[in-house]
Amino acid sequence: MTTATLQPNTANRHMANGSGPANDVQVGLLSTDEKRTCIKWDLSSIPASAVVQSATLKVKISADNASVPSTLSVYRLKRNWTGSMTWTLYNGVDAWQTAGGSGANDIDTTPLGSVATGASDTGWRSIALTAAEVEKMIEGTYSNYGFMLRTVPNANDQYSYYDLSGGADAPILEIVYRLLSPAIMVWDSR
Repeated sequence: MTTATLQPNTANRHMANGSGPANDVQVGLLSTDEKRTCIKWDLSSIPASAVVQSATLKVKISADNASVPSTLSVYRLKRNWTGSMTWTLYNGVDAWQTAGGSGANDIDTTPLGSVATGASDTGWRSIALTAAEVEKMIEGTYSNYGFMLRTVPNANDQYSYYDLSGGADAPILEIVYRLLSPAIMVWDSR
């Protein structure tokens, strides 16, 4: 087994239906200010033939603005979003199917993984992702546009996580995989 521990690419950011700095990882709703975060990882260091055994997204809470428990969910993105992304545009020009990127053409509407959050959380959160779906991103069945983090339901459940600049507290994607042994062919000359 091999473990790949990946930090995000630099194009990551959150989108806000309100205000706030775009470089923090922020997720949830506070009053009328809703935020979701999109994160990309370069998966090219993992061979396309890898069989993914497990995939885990790890995020560390830096600020808890939540007054109610919620569920933090991770979705596979279907749009090639950019750092110019906004609440209504996925690349600064073209519109999301649904504002906030939650339409069936924007994300795979079945979460890859989820974790419960409390009304006052601190520290790291680990979210187990569906290994077979992450494997499809590695092998090229799905385009690797990264993940969207959002809370469900949204109701004064906003959290901030450490930023995407690559320090010790930045989000981590950990993928454990194995490579299939090459088949041995026996030639019979009879």
